[in-house]
Amino acid sequence: MINKVKIFSIATNNYHEFEETFYKSFENYFLPFSKKEFIIFTDDVNLDFYKGKNIIPAYMEHRAWPYITLSRYENIKESFERIGDDELCIFADIDLEVVKNIENIECEKYFGVNHPGNYYANNNMSLERNFFSEAYVDIENLPDTYKYIQGCFWGGIGLHFKEMILKLQYSVQKDLDNNVVARWHDESHLNKFCIENIKDFNILDSSYAYPENWNLPFLEKNIIHKYKNLEQFPRFEGI
Repeated sequence: MINKVKIFSIATNNYHEFEETFYKSFENYFLPFSKKEFIIFTDDVNLDFYKGKNIIPAYMEHRAWPYITLSRYENIKESFERIGDDELCIFADIDLEVVKNIENIECEKYFGVNHPGNYYANNNMSLERNFFSEAYVDIENLPDTYKYIQGCFWGGIGLHFKEMILKLQYSVQKDLDNNVVARWHDESHLNKFCIENIKDFNILDSSYAYPENWNLPFLEKNIIHKYKNLEQFPRFEGI
């Protein structure tokens, strides 16, 4: 059994509206027998919501997309002193909701979740093809067991998790220093890391990132990815 769990997420700007559902669902249904601590990167650390709970708010300035999402690895790196070497560490988007009791997650070193857009076929064309990006992948030479993973839900065991974050933060920063942004931002770098370490990855099925308004036949719902309109929650450009 997993004894301790760190759950990282980001809640700035309009995304504060998802915090309560996120917290209650992960606290009650995700690894219910494990001791959990939430670290929320937020632009308002003084919200009453954070008080009296197992939540540590860590300040981060809201930034325009995609720089807000590209900053996640740097933010987690700054929280390394809170990570035990043997505890399970997870990044989960704040707009996720656990809807089924999940008592265990298979993870020896790292885990990710198969992108639901790949439910019928693995869309390797989503991988970064710009040779000048640190996230670049040669799609002609992919491991047989690799599946494209979504950046909304992933993690690893403490010591290995920190090694992963250091690599991802370095890759993102090197791209930014060279004025390069990978096509799917932090997710592109995460997939590059997954490919390079595929033997150490457990890839969960898309039931752990089930889009709220989709119908994926024969796939149960474990974690719902809440619907958001692009006007209120711009994700590919804008604020």
